[in-house]
Amino acid sequence: MSLYKTFRDPDFSLFQSVVEEVMAESPDAGVSFSPDGEVADPMVAAAISIGDLLENDEPLPEGGGVVSYAGLDLAEAARYCASNAWQLIRAKLRGDQEAVEQLQEELGPFSICDPRWAESVEKYLVKVKLKGKTIPYRTWNKINDYVFNDRLAANARIAIIGDWGTGQPAARAVLRQIVRQQPDIVIHLGDIYYSGTAREMRQNFLEVCRDILPTGTQLYTIPGNHDLYAGGKPFYDMLDEMGQPASFFALRNDNWQFLAMDSSLHDSDTFTVATNVTRLDEREALWHQQKLENNQGRKSVLLSHHQLFTAYGSVGSINKSPQPLNPLLYATFAPYLDKIDLWLWGHEHNLIIFEPYKGLQRGRCVGCSAIPVPQELNPYSTNPRLIDPPRFNNVRLSLDNKGVYNLGYAMIQLDGPSAQVDYYDASQEQHPVFSEMI
Repeated sequence: MSLYKTFRDPDFSLFQSVVEEVMAESPDAGVSFSPDGEVADPMVAAAISIGDLLENDEPLPEGGGVVSYAGLDLAEAARYCASNAWQLIRAKLRGDQEAVEQLQEELGPFSICDPRWAESVEKYLVKVKLKGKTIPYRTWNKINDYVFNDRLAANARIAIIGDWGTGQPAARAVLRQIVRQQPDIVIHLGDIYYSGTAREMRQNFLEVCRDILPTGTQLYTIPGNHDLYAGGKPFYDMLDEMGQPASFFALRNDNWQFLAMDSSLHDSDTFTVATNVTRLDEREALWHQQKLENNQGRKSVLLSHHQLFTAYGSVGSINKSPQPLNPLLYATFAPYLDKIDLWLWGHEHNLIIFEPYKGLQRGRCVGCSAIPVPQELNPYSTNPRLIDPPRFNNVRLSLDNKGVYNLGYAMIQLDGPSAQVDYYDASQEQHPVFSEMI
């Protein structure tokens, strides 16, 4: 079984984007995924298989001319071609002309490779040039810029989805289920896959939301790391089309404030993404601190793409040691943790209800809204390399009949100064798997 899969590496994420884009633009083809996330296209599946090898530091398949492909089935041949395409990209970027000539021959008209692999290489190199520009991040001029005091009703119903931007049937089904719960506001915690290209912003997020959400539903998003891998401009162009002025914002009424942050600005660098401990822009950190310090009696919900802490993976590494707690985000918010009533994040594709940890009473991972996670990944295990990791309760997403965890989301119902937060497994629409009052 080959499932839709994403990779943290920005360069390879861009490769996935161009492979899917080339397929989608072909007159005799398209891109197809089953409702449960299985990949139906050999080129897309082959790219995923190469990503798996790279992620696990395993050797790539080696070609060697047409003869080397004799006897291979379609999937095996596609993997060799995908490997050659990826290696050709790397050879061109490092200026290795000898390798370029050999790999071009293996992707050329006399090879068995689909000519769309060569097209993907050329598209990738064009997108790398576009990617090289500075992310068009927007900061504030006045301390209350990007604060909306008139959009959060006293009895508002708010849906939270995370890592949702795949455009797949499963993601659409989650949003349709959310619509049946009649939210006033939908907030996405970031990651439009694979790399935040203009096509992906449009087809995997904006058009899907416009097609499914009723007129009048407020829609907001913050950037995940994948949203910025293509340079960030497509993400900000989409914000302009949505009428959202920046990558961070506040929704506020007399009793509540929802503070949505941009934790991805410093998590899109090719050379540090595997070890990077992300942080906020310094001016944005001051903006959030001011809102917490001067909350005027409001309860506060923080929203981010990246986690403050984790038990499964790590927030990055320091001196080659994986970290359970992000020390930079913690330093920003530690003086205000007693003022934070709930912090929701994504990034890890799971639903996790953490026990109180490092002064935060309610840390919740809700990155489970679109990406299929097979049981063999053990997403509810604790990384044995972490020192003093957080604990979490026994809430689990259920497994489907193929051993893949179901998707989920959160729903917040405000009632004046109180709120009920329900966390849903999408296979159990009528009953949340966990609820809490704040």
